[in-house]
Amino acid sequence: VDFAGGNIVLDAGQAKTASRRIIPIPDNLRAWLSPYKGSTGKIWKGTSGKLVWEQAACAKRAGVTWHDNALRHSFCSYRLAQCHDAAKVAFEAGNSAAMVHRHYKALVTEQSAREWFAIMPPATPATKPV
Repeated sequence: VDFAGGNIVLDAGQAKTASRRIIPIPDNLRAWLSPYKGSTGKIWKGTSGKLVWEQAACAKRAGVTWHDNALRHSFCSYRLAQCHDAAKVAFEAGNSAAMVHRHYKALVTEQSAREWFAIMPPATPATKPV
């Protein structure tokens, strides 16, 4: 996470698609990650299975149906509505522009994208999440 440069850099070995990519840090993500600025290592200390379990439990408490890769798909949909550039979204998500057009075009409005990228953490978090 490069706060100064405003990007998250994934090396090929870290990315699902085995290709390096640079992901911009929007203002709301910067706010969510700011408690970890200057830290090293993983933010989530548990196993991937525990993360999946926690996501499902949180969604259930909120009355939301959780889907695999929901955050990735949402990012692609809202980012495309925000920037109108399938090649850019494809690069950021490690996808092809054709895939972005096929699956994410016209799913959400620009207004919805503004609202999505405006979701901020509580003003005064009591503790860092684990």
